[in-house]
Amino acid sequence: MENKAVDAHPICLNLDKALQITNLLTNFSDDEVNNIKVLIKNIYNICRCDAIAFIQKKNLLKTNTNVLAPLEKTNDRLTQNYNYKDILDYAEQHIEKSEILYKHDSVREILDYDSKSFVVISNVVLDGKFIGCLLALYLKDSLGYKLFSEIDTHYYQLASNIIASQIKCFLIKNKVNKIHTFRKNLNELSSLLYKTPASEMIEYINKCLKITCQLWNIDRGYLYVVDYETKKLLKINEWCAPGVEALIDSEYEFSIDDFPWNHILYQFTENISPIHIANIEDELEVLTKAAEYEKNSDLYKTIKEQIKYLREIKKIKSILLIPIIDNFKDTNFTIGVLGFSQVFEYTYFKEDLIDTLTVLSCYIAEAVKRWKTYKIKDINSKYFFNKLLEWQYDNQEYNKKYKVLKTKMDSILDKYTSMKNGDNNV
Repeated sequence: MENKAVDAHPICLNLDKALQITNLLTNFSDDEVNNIKVLIKNIYNICRCDAIAFIQKKNLLKTNTNVLAPLEKTNDRLTQNYNYKDILDYAEQHIEKSEILYKHDSVREILDYDSKSFVVISNVVLDGKFIGCLLALYLKDSLGYKLFSEIDTHYYQLASNIIASQIKCFLIKNKVNKIHTFRKNLNELSSLLYKTPASEMIEYINKCLKITCQLWNIDRGYLYVVDYETKKLLKINEWCAPGVEALIDSEYEFSIDDFPWNHILYQFTENISPIHIANIEDELEVLTKAAEYEKNSDLYKTIKEQIKYLREIKKIKSILLIPIIDNFKDTNFTIGVLGFSQVFEYTYFKEDLIDTLTVLSCYIAEAVKRWKTYKIKDINSKYFFNKLLEWQYDNQEYNKKYKVLKTKMDSILDKYTSMKNGDNNV
């Protein structure tokens, strides 16, 4: 049977059927999962399909399964051998966001249905991104098969839009709840900070990382502390989600010069901004191109070191680094780096979340200073401050060199980005 795509265009739907779908909006509860299941049941009754399910690309609703199906036979069929992943891949790759696909033979191998049967797949799109699909199965010689008409596909599209709105509501409420919970956590951590002995600051920081990562679904959280005397970074804390490999042993100590974003350690400025890379692979591509442009320059070595570092941690998909700031004689400097990494999927850390996590870094900054006071008895002595002044003086030339290299690199990356965008528009 030939694949057919239904274009999205104005069409006269049966008013009673449309109202059966849209009227659900006024009766929806605060349980979005239940709302979607009710909606799916309603579509099942309206279109008389033989099996139906909503399949999430990502488990945005935080259910126990990626498949929401009110009928057990649908759920069993789609979860067997993880077939739903193949369906999602097919839907995302072969269907335009504005289309509904139906009666396509290509899904037969995935679902293993009879050649006379067919499916309807309607994409669920949220904020321009594919987040899943509504899939309905029509078995040969069934009542739904005999009554099916092309206009029925548009009821599926209407249902898909309602599902997207429900997920949007869930995500907004979930984010508000998380912020409220995080505020309560910060209050508790603030109180705990001053009750905890300096000798137990490592455990306190571990608790900060655990609470934060679990709340915001972050795969790995860690803290590097700057040792100004040896010019090394020490990873003194790390928390990993289940299934994530711990790196604290392999990355416990290394030279600051080997850290690809070491400019946040060398800067002695009023504003030391966080570093966020949503997609490590994109960063590698840009750095590789920049390195190709600069094979004979001083910048080439710096870029190659960054590429090497990123390759070695290739399991990381996204990364956020927040400098831990202290002040000495009206000069800000970095005493540590708070890091968050995603391993399982690419994540864009939005600006408001970065601001929220930056608040946490203030608590950790105080904890680090107290830990150093305990660890190094003369942290506040003249010896320490002399070391810090030597560090600042020794790196004045580095700062000048870095500014020149950064300006040059920004120019290269801007040129490469414009070239890339130009190619995409052709």
